[in-house]
Amino acid sequence: MKIPYELIAKYIRNECSSDEIRTVEKWMNSSVENRQTFQDLKSEWKYLEDSSPEIIPDKEKMWNAITRRLELSFNSPSGNNFRRRLIAVAAIAASVALFLSIGGTILYQHIFTTQTFESALTEIHCPNGQKAQVFLPDGTSVWLNSGTSLKYDGVSFNQKDRKVELSGEAFFEVTKNPKKKFTVNTSGINVQVLGTSFNVSAYKEDEDVKVSLLKGSVSLFVQHSGEKLGQLSPNQMAIVDKKSMKSNIVPDDVALTSLWIQNTLRIYNEDILSVAKKLERWYGVKIHIQNLDLKPHYSFVVKTESLRELFQLLNKITPMKYSIEGEEVNIK
Repeated sequence: MKIPYELIAKYIRNECSSDEIRTVEKWMNSSVENRQTFQDLKSEWKYLEDSSPEIIPDKEKMWNAITRRLELSFNSPSGNNFRRRLIAVAAIAASVALFLSIGGTILYQHIFTTQTFESALTEIHCPNGQKAQVFLPDGTSVWLNSGTSLKYDGVSFNQKDRKVELSGEAFFEVTKNPKKKFTVNTSGINVQVLGTSFNVSAYKEDEDVKVSLLKGSVSLFVQHSGEKLGQLSPNQMAIVDKKSMKSNIVPDDVALTSLWIQNTLRIYNEDILSVAKKLERWYGVKIHIQNLDLKPHYSFVVKTESLRELFQLLNKITPMKYSIEGEEVNIK
């Protein structure tokens, strides 16, 4: 039987009907593995006990507090100072967190925007375990993968230029503007386009920057020297070594590379270290590995599987001992 997560949650909260209790207990008693799974889930329940069942932010109260805090700044509205303060207020308003109550579980949308008075720098951060779609002032759509940050100047963007800084992975659908190139700066590389769709993977801990093109055209340059590294055609990927700045262009199926936008994680022929790194971002956990064996390589796709279900499957591929305690995963 499939693991009845919703019923187990109700069972632990003592909210089950008589029929539901019998269903859960029948499932538990059907195998030793099921009983162990129930005990594991019950032990993890303590990590959720402190969460309130519902959080409804008083947006009007928060807005009033913000305006009171900045009221003095508007006493003498003049020129650029007034413009910067106005931008700052808008930024603070945009940074209000969203709290969604889903089935009694709180989903914290930890995506925030910050701006400073001096530079009006906008930073959008998507933490591990989450993904987000944002729209830039020029209408460009950007999907942010887990553990990704995107920065741009809120004043000059789409006025003087269209430049963004990326750390992590993002999929861009750039609004076409022949007069203003769109530039992604990441890890010392400039990715330039006019209007196109492409994926950039540039996590700090990765050795390479990978740029995959779905449609249009993309050019890559070394940031400090302006040296051209290459130009991509659709369904090509540029792999750039961060240290040597050497570029290699290979065929690529961008529909597969960008599957993460559809909430699907694709692992292809990767060792356990690479797999663990991607699972940490995907699920928002920290994975510790003992007795590391880099020989086995894994290929699989994660769609709706929970972390526990995934490790049950991995354990059948390569037998391992593992434990999941909150956000900590230990593999032996």
